[in-house]
Formats: sequence, structure tokens, C-alpha cells
Amino acid sequence: MRSLITYLLLFFFPTLVRSQQMLEPQFSHPWIIRYDHNAFIIHGKDTFIFSGSFHYFRSDPREWMDILQKIKAAGFNAIETYVPWNFHERVKGKPKFSLLNKFLDDCELMKLYVIIRIGPYVCGEWDEGGFPRWLAGKGIGFRTDSPQDVYWSRYWYNELLPVIRPHLITNGGSIILLQIENEYNYFGLPDSQKVRYLKSLYHDVIENHIDVPIITCWTQQVRDKTDSVFSLIMDAGNFYPGWNFKATLPRLQLLKQQQPYSPPFITELQGGWFTAIGDKTVRHIHRFSGRQIDGLTKYMVAHGVKGFNYYMLYGGTNFGYWAGRGKTTSYDYTAPISECGGLWSKYYAVKLIGDLLKYANPYLTMCHEVPDGAVCATDGIQVILRSDGKVGFLFVFNERVESTTADVEVKMPGQKQFHIEVPVQGHSALVLPINLPLPGGALLRYSNVQLSGVTKYKGKPLIVAYGTPGEKAVITLGSKLFTEQITSQDDLYVWNGCYILLTSEDRAARGLTFDTRKGSAVLLSDSYFATTKAEKGKGKFVRLETRPGKDNFSLVADGGIKRILLDGKPTSFTKNRLDNLIQFSFNTPVFQTPQVELGQILYKTDAEAQKNSYFKQVSLGDDGMYPSLDSMGNHHDGYSIYQGKFKLSGEYIMKFSYYDDDWHSVFIDGKPLPSLTGNTFEDWSEVHLLSGTHSLKIIYENEGRPNSGFMEEKKGVKSISTLSPGQIRPLKKWRYFVQEAVQGDSIPIESSFSYDDSGWKYMMLGEKSGDLVNERQIGTWYRKLITLTAEEADDNPRLVFEGVSRSANIYINGKLAYNFRHHGWNAPFTVSLKGIVKPGKNLVAVYVENPEGKGGIIRPILFEYGRVENLKLINLTYHPFLNGNLAGWQRPSYNDSGWRVFHLSKDSISNCEIYWYRTEFTVPKFKSWVVPWRVHVKSTGDMQIWLNGRLLGRYYASGPQEDFYMPEGWLKSGAKNSLVLVMRPSGNEEVTPKLESISVEPYDDYVVQRHLLRLEQ
Repeated sequence: MRSLITYLLLFFFPTLVRSQQMLEPQFSHPWIIRYDHNAFIIHGKDTFIFSGSFHYFRSDPREWMDILQKIKAAGFNAIETYVPWNFHERVKGKPKFSLLNKFLDDCELMKLYVIIRIGPYVCGEWDEGGFPRWLAGKGIGFRTDSPQDVYWSRYWYNELLPVIRPHLITNGGSIILLQIENEYNYFGLPDSQKVRYLKSLYHDVIENHIDVPIITCWTQQVRDKTDSVFSLIMDAGNFYPGWNFKATLPRLQLLKQQQPYSPPFITELQGGWFTAIGDKTVRHIHRFSGRQIDGLTKYMVAHGVKGFNYYMLYGGTNFGYWAGRGKTTSYDYTAPISECGGLWSKYYAVKLIGDLLKYANPYLTMCHEVPDGAVCATDGIQVILRSDGKVGFLFVFNERVESTTADVEVKMPGQKQFHIEVPVQGHSALVLPINLPLPGGALLRYSNVQLSGVTKYKGKPLIVAYGTPGEKAVITLGSKLFTEQITSQDDLYVWNGCYILLTSEDRAARGLTFDTRKGSAVLLSDSYFATTKAEKGKGKFVRLETRPGKDNFSLVADGGIKRILLDGKPTSFTKNRLDNLIQFSFNTPVFQTPQVELGQILYKTDAEAQKNSYFKQVSLGDDGMYPSLDSMGNHHDGYSIYQGKFKLSGEYIMKFSYYDDDWHSVFIDGKPLPSLTGNTFEDWSEVHLLSGTHSLKIIYENEGRPNSGFMEEKKGVKSISTLSPGQIRPLKKWRYFVQEAVQGDSIPIESSFSYDDSGWKYMMLGEKSGDLVNERQIGTWYRKLITLTAEEADDNPRLVFEGVSRSANIYINGKLAYNFRHHGWNAPFTVSLKGIVKPGKNLVAVYVENPEGKGGIIRPILFEYGRVENLKLINLTYHPFLNGNLAGWQRPSYNDSGWRVFHLSKDSISNCEIYWYRTEFTVPKFKSWVVPWRVHVKSTGDMQIWLNGRLLGRYYASGPQEDFYMPEGWLKSGAKNSLVLVMRPSGNEEVTPKLESISVEPYDDYVVQRHLLRLEQ
């Protein structure tokens, strides 16, 4: 605790605290919450913020308390959440905030602080980055200082902030920090525009009487602490280094240097990684393991971080179409708490960090790195000492795979140097206390093993120390040296007026320290999960969750124990070591995995649904374009169907253009055209039509929008036109060369005829172009010779680029013809060749620059010439949703008695059509067992998955997700459940869509039995 008087002096006399014209931050309620360069100070106490991301909108509200209890039990004192605008205001002018209010109430009930990130842009692999769907396609300019975006940002804040104001810590709630915008560094916009937009957001927040600290993340502009507004905003960092911890240091040091009056804080410390469609696996349990998060966390703390938030701590599920474009339904994130709420080794790793911070928090925030305070001669070992001048923490990092013993010399400021031998496992990190004050005035001088708890027992200090069985623990209490070998058992020792409870890392990670009526208690076990539970009139219980097998318990409790009741029944126990250590055990029976039988699988095509009159007219605009779905008021994701008629006969090229590269399928006279099915901005096909009137149907799936970059794409059919045969051809084969330097402004030699590209590689656009899309190239050159006839060169020649990321210069015959600047990951554009090509050979050279991530030519390039005629359609109409949706086929109550039976092993379906499958299943109802369920599917087509009338998520044949978590609140245990699959082609016209397998199974690794443990004293 620091003197409030000192702070107030600085607050009221800001001239005293200027350093090189930097301004100190000011706070509305410094006695409630403030920060300085050392720490966040909450209610007068230095607080190390130990937080994890938990997005309430990615889980069923009935599961929130279970997840929050697991978070609290792991020692976290805060959670972070975004507030996505589009989730709360799905219809313009009708916001709904009941779920947000409930979630914040639950956090307050669990005594967890909240870091709230309000956007308007949130990213988060969430559809449209959080912007409402009804704002897309209006040319607003999201995340800019355009008058429209400033207006709508203020509109959102004016709706949201009055809702969260009562939940601020300054009003007795739990919100301690509020973030505006998100990772603005990665948005390509001039600084001046960013500054205006950020200040607009800040003023909107202040005008809504928000009086907790305002933060940003990776937003360089607010680090200008000479600015009177930005001095009031703290910027935080986000770090995702994998195992390359050292890569974080340059940016972390810059964060500290540029904000000398703020504690180094991380809004996103890697808790795992998201899954994209087409990835190899949903969970990367080896890449983002418990060891990785443990080492990364300790590395950041060793280098001065004073608070952090794991992104994610619990990932959850992107239900329906809420995932950002290209992301999976599962948002498991390989987080410490799995998608279904299950715990694994990574959870226990972060729980041990929580245990560390509980006892270290009063000292760690004031510690600073001591140069040369620790030296180690052992190869592959890095050591860092942090100290506040009295108390210290030694950080030991083993970068090697092999276990070893580190020989460390430690020199605390003003104290005698000492030597310590530290056993350290391969690829692991340790935090060891030095001169740690213990309850009652005792002193732990140093330890070569880690501590998971410090409490009081029988009026004396009790420390819980852990390591790997076989290691020798060395602990100096006062002037006396304690040495004992760690075993697989729990051992309690009395040494120099202190109690030492030695245990293994696994058991320490499952340990629980809690208060009883007569003092404190420590419970060590093999149990899956343990926390305390208070019941009115019955005192405090221990809530246990156990896996099948034997669980051994060790208990140390003030006041002793008379009886132990497990689920109301007495349990025998033994007392060891002068009655100090109580031990007992019990067996959890083997869980008999039930076989869930599916009912008959029934199916129909969407075209068989009863026709309805729910159609809207679509009229061609003066610009030759059809209005987008957005402009017609259709803002929902999912399917729409267009229908119309036209008169045409003979041979033509029919060209279909779309506002976005969503999936679509075209039917003429009821027959699908495979070449017009897929995910492209433009499709074309040669057709031979007999005379007469022809029917046209287009099924279009709005697959959502990306969570970053350009997020304002319009949706739907853009135009339908005809050309004569030969007027369009794809340019497939190109030479390419990856360049690692940024191209200058002058006309490059690579664009000229004379340049020799014979050493360049070949690629086929649309086939293997994905090989070029990597993370580290700066730019790529593409070259191709095209031969044109006189007619082609003279009659409106043009190149159609269907997708380039990020920016591109297009050179024709050595001259710059077009300069494309990134405004969408796959946005198409057309380059006119009129007047710059000639009959014969012409050189097309394209330079694509992508300094910040993936890039290259990622869609086909077409050559076109001649006049394009709009197809004259008779009465083009559309309706949102599939025919089956309008008929209620997704509903559990729908009568499907007339449907055909589908046999998984035998039946396949025709390409391009939409197929519906319906089945039922029953999951057993359990009394004491917690059984999370999943539906496992495999198909060569892409699918929607509906559970009991609610859209659970989307399956993609390209993978990797095949298991879909079914929330407990969506299931009916002991009763029939409805499962509906809606399948379409995957976009790969060579593969016939087929449902290959479907089953309902438990997540076996997370099946647990719940118990109540009562201790009678």
C-alpha cells in the first residue's frame, strides 16, 4: 500500500510530475482505482491483475457460473470480455442487454473484476468484428474518422455505456478497466485520422460518465503522453509468441519506455490460438501446452509485466454464423478450459500460477529486475532476479529438452551472496521466493522448489512446496536448512517453527486452501476439481469433481477433524505425524459410456418444400446492378433463394457476379450447373439454350464477414450478363518470384519485356496459388505473356482480378496501368487495357506487396473483351432462408412422416442441390455424473447443424472440425432431441456431397462425478 497523500500531491500539482513534457494520468476516484508505473492500486492495495478472457456470448448462460467458479478456483481475480455490438443489437433500434447485465452480475457475485472491451470494433474472430450487420454495405468507413462512423460509434456508446455504468467499480460493481477500439496499429490509416477517431471515442466515453481507467491495446497513437487526452489512456500489449518467448522483449521494452507512468499490462497473453477452416486440427495441445503457457507467463513477469489477461482462458463456441468469415464453429482455442468446460493439464498449469500470485502479490508488484543479481553457469539455463530491496523472486528458465540441475549464484541488494542448486525439468520455468515473510514473523530465506501456498496452521506458518518426485527440496527457514526428497506421497514436516507440506506438482495443482470455522485448511488430492461451497445453515462444503479411479486426499486443518462426510456418508481416515496430516481416499466407479442410438435418418431436398408466397421483387438498377441483400433489408446470415425467368436461345457465355465470394449454386430449367457452383465473385459458363422461356434459380449463402480488414462487404447477386463465346478466358499459368524487399516507386525492371524471368517458378492460379500465401514474404512478382487478336486488343479489353491481398501494382508492357490498394481480403477489381495493349504478345506483370501478413494473388485472373449484355430477366424475386426453413423443417415438432429413409452406408445424393436430414436421439439423465456431449459428423459436403430447433454451427468438409459441442442447456436429458443437418456441396465440384457418418458421443476425458465433502470439527 502506498500513501494516498503522495498521490494527491501529484494529482493536484501536475507540474511536479512532468518528465520531458509527458503528463501523468489523472483519475476520477484514485482512492478506488488508479495506476502508476508499478501496479494497479485498487481500494488502496497494489494489485497484480491475473485475468483470463471469457466471452459470455460464446457459451450458454446456464454454464456461466460453472466456468466462473473454475476461473475463481484457479486464483484469477479478473476476467476480460468483449461486448459485440452486433450480438446485442441485431435489429436496428432494438438493443437487448439482459445477457450482459446477467453476466456482469455473475462476475460480481464471484468477486471477479472485469476488463470490458466495448469496441465498436472488437475483432475476436467474430463476425464483422462486432459491427452490426445492418450497418454493412453503406460505405460508412468502419474504424475511421468519417462523420458517419463517428456518428454510429457515438450511437453505440450511448446505448451501451448507461447499461454498464452501474457495474463500474466506482459504483460498487466489478468493472475496473474499459477498452476502446482494438489493435488499431494493424489498421491501415494515417495517424491524423486515427488520432481524431480515438479522441472522439474517448470523449463519447467521458460524456457517458465512465470514470474507470480507459485503455487501448496495440494503439501507438495513445502513447503520446504529451497529449492531454492520450495521457489519460493506457495502451497495453498483445503477445502470441508460441515458444519464442524472447521475441516479445523489444515490444515489451518499448511499451514500458513509452509509458513511464503506467504498469506494463498485457490485454492478450497467448492462451492458445483460434482455428480456421481447413486447418489440420482444432486443438494444438502440444504447441500450446501447459508447459508453454507456464513458461511464457513466468517469462513476462520476470521482465516486468505487472498484470495480464490470457486470451483465451475459456474459448467456447461460435454458434450459428457468429464466427468471423473463415473461422470454425469451435472457439476452443486450446484454452486452459476446453470448449465443453473440461479441465486438462493447461488449466492446472495456470492454477499453479494463480497460487503463486496469491502469496506473491503483496511483493511482486514492487519488484524490479536486479542486474546481475543472479548468475548461472549451467548451459541452457537463464536466470533473472527481481526484488523490491527486501523480498525477491528468482526466475529460472530451462530452454533445453533435458532436465538438469542449475547452479545459481544469487546476490540480493545489500545482502550476502549465496549459492543454490535448482532441479529443473526440460522446457520448464520456476519462480523461487527469496526472503519471503511468512505469517507470524518467520522468514523463508530461499527455496529451490516452488510454492503453491502460504497460510497459517496452529498459529505457525504452513508452506506448501512442490516439485517432481525424486528431486531434493532445499528450503532455508530463518538460519536453518531443510532438505528432504520429494516423493509421490504428501509429507508434512515441522522445521524451525514452521510446517512444510511437500508434494508433487500434479497434486499441488489440484490443491485447495480454504478457511474453516476454526482456522485454515489445505487439501491435496488427485481430484479433477475442488472448490468450496457454502450452504445456508449447513456451513462450508468442499465441492469435488472426480474422474473414475482412486483419489487420495491429504488434509491439514486447524482445529482437527472429527468426521469426514462424503455425499452425506462417513468416510474413514488416518492421522499421521502427530495427528497433523489427515489422509483418506475413495474410488470413483468406472463410467459406463452409454451408446446413444440415433433414430432413422430421413431426408428431402430443399426444392421439395412446399412453395410459399414469401417472395420479394428484385429490380435492376440504372447501373446495371441488382441491389444487394443488405440494401433490401435482408441482414441475416445464411441462405437466400433467387428465382426468375428469361428468354434466350443459342450459344452464350453466362456470367454471374456477386457482391462477395460466398457460396452459391445456379440452376437453369431445374438443372444445376456445377461450373457455376462455388465460392467466387464471378462465375461464367458456356451454355446452349433452346428457344423458349427458361427458369433460373440461384441459391446464395451469406457466410458472414471477416473479423478484420474490410468488413463492409455487400451481399447477394450483383449482376447476371451474357457474352458471346470466346469473350472471356482465364489466365492460369504464371511465373512468380518471392521478393523480400519493398519495391521502390520507379518503374521496375521486372515489368519490362527485356527482363529474363526464366529462373522464376511456375504456378497455376486457382489451383496451387495457396502455396504463395505465407506470413513472411514482403512482396511477390507475377509475369505472364498474353497473345491478343486485333479484335481482342481493340474491343474494350480488360483484366478482372478476383482477389489480391494486400496491395498491387499492375504493369502492362512495362507501364503502370493500375494501382490497387487493399480494401478487402478478396475484393475484385477490373483493369482496363484499352489503348495500352496491341495485337500480338503483351506482357502483364503484377507486383503484390504484403508487409503485414498473408498475401499474394489468391483468386483467378480473367481476360475479357467486348460488350457485356445484362440478361433480361422476367420477374426476378428472392426470399431469405431456404424453402425448408420457411416450411419449419428445422423445428423438432415438424412432422416428417413423409420423408425418405437415408442409409449412411449406401445412399449418396446428386451434386449442387441442398439436402435436409432429420433424426432424433435421447441422452440419459444422470444424478451425480457430469457428462458433456458432442455430435460427431463427417461428410464430403458442407452443412448447417441444428439442435432442437437452434442453429448449433457449421461443418466444412475441408475440416478440421468434426465434433460439435452440444451445450447442456440446449439438450433435453432423458427425452428426445432433434438433430437436423442441412447439406450443400463443398465448392469442390469434383466431390459429390455425401453424409458419411453421424453419432452422438460424450467427451470421455471430461466425464466427472460430483461430490460434496463435509468436514466436521
